[in-house]
Amino acid sequence: MAYVVAPNIEPFRKGQTFATWIRRLTYHFRVNKVQDNDKKDQMFLLGGDYLFSEAEKLYPTEALLDEVSYEVLVQKLRERLDRTDSVLLQRYHFSSKLQQAGESASDFIFSLKLQAEHCEFGDQKNRLILDRLLVGLSDTKLKHRLLTEDSAKLTLEQAEKIIATWEMAATHTKALANNEDVGLVDHGWKRGDDYRSSNPNPAR
Repeated sequence: MAYVVAPNIEPFRKGQTFATWIRRLTYHFRVNKVQDNDKKDQMFLLGGDYLFSEAEKLYPTEALLDEVSYEVLVQKLRERLDRTDSVLLQRYHFSSKLQQAGESASDFIFSLKLQAEHCEFGDQKNRLILDRLLVGLSDTKLKHRLLTEDSAKLTLEQAEKIIATWEMAATHTKALANNEDVGLVDHGWKRGDDYRSSNPNPAR
């Protein structure tokens, strides 16, 4: 099997265009000089869980998956993953999107961008993504933070920066809170305890 000498590509994610991802994979093969008989293995190694699960639906046994050629497999996956609905239906899916439980705001933006690629929004794409983002966010405090910006000047790029900063601050706050709890446990206290009650001779 060929050795990987160039950076790997991102795994295929649900909602992406498979044809585009395969084109990137082809460049990866070329740079790494991957032999034809190794391409299927490389695709599964780089493609991630979702792509492999879709291939298993087409070829449910290990024997069938081993026997199918790389070219045939790619064609079958393209037919399965790149089925296109009408633009009207794609726009309906876009306008119905809401941030899901466990989905970060950054991932929600990524999901909106992927869906927008099929909606033919033209020059209005970023503005419509921003509008849907403001409606679909589940964090009301973050939503309020974005709405305090000048709506005439706020761009999708600026919103992404605000969200990235917000999520980073939330991560740091959570980490600090966890560290404080560990410190309290080390001293035999718990959050809410009165320090004076555990110190019979407080300094006067």
